[in-house]
Amino acid sequence: MKKRTAIWKVKKGAAVLAMAVILGGCGSQGGSETKPADAVTEAVADGAVSEAEDGAEKTEEAPKGVSASETAEADEKETKEKAEAAEKDAAEDTEEKEAEEDGAAEDGVKENAENEAEEPAADTSAEGGQEQKAGEAEETVDAAETAAETAAETAAEPSSAASVTPASIYAAVGNQVALPSMIEGDDNFISNYYGINPADLDGYVFASAEDPTLADSVIIMKAKSGDGAERIVAALNTVIEQKAVEMENYLPEQYAIVAKSSVKTEGDYIYLVISAEADSIESVIRENLK
Repeated sequence: MKKRTAIWKVKKGAAVLAMAVILGGCGSQGGSETKPADAVTEAVADGAVSEAEDGAEKTEEAPKGVSASETAEADEKETKEKAEAAEKDAAEDTEEKEAEEDGAAEDGVKENAENEAEEPAADTSAEGGQEQKAGEAEETVDAAETAAETAAETAAEPSSAASVTPASIYAAVGNQVALPSMIEGDDNFISNYYGINPADLDGYVFASAEDPTLADSVIIMKAKSGDGAERIVAALNTVIEQKAVEMENYLPEQYAIVAKSSVKTEGDYIYLVISAEADSIESVIRENLK
């Protein structure tokens, strides 16, 4: 609106100037006084131009002064606010990162301290476990040594009467003296061939050589009573007689072995040994009966 007003004023000044020029021309033609007209013309023209220029300047300067200043101030304020906000955000980000780094560093230091604190405990636990295993191993060794010593003492000492049986004595004989392959007779065998009543016995072993050309026999019996012991002695003497008959005419060497044998008693035990190793076998029997 102000710009249009200024333009209108310029146009108005120009019209006045044109009018003055016309009037001046008219005066010049009559030869009359031209100076006053020129003066008027110049004055009007100068006034119009001045007014136009002032109007134009005011028109141009007024909007520029107000909008540029306000815009500059607004832009400067906005830029400043953005810069302050950016600086604030950067400072906050920096503080957060520093806080995170400090927290991570503290966590790392704390974790390292905890690990270092746990390591001695683990080492102590491991050492304790090793010591416990070493102690258990030592106890096992001691127990094994004790068992071995007990077994050795048991083997060296004569067996007690309660633990001695005809079978245990025969086993001891087999461990200490070389015997030929032997077979053991059962209740029917001793009853049918030698008339021995199993009811008179509290355990027995009746072993003979599997090879019929050998006279070897190891017979160990435990009688339940005195009467039974007498019957067993008589039956074993019958064994010697039968073996002698079998060997006398065919195997003189074996017959000589049979001829040297005899029935022996030791408490409730009655035994007969027919063998070239009779002395060694009988020694083992006596040791186990003590």
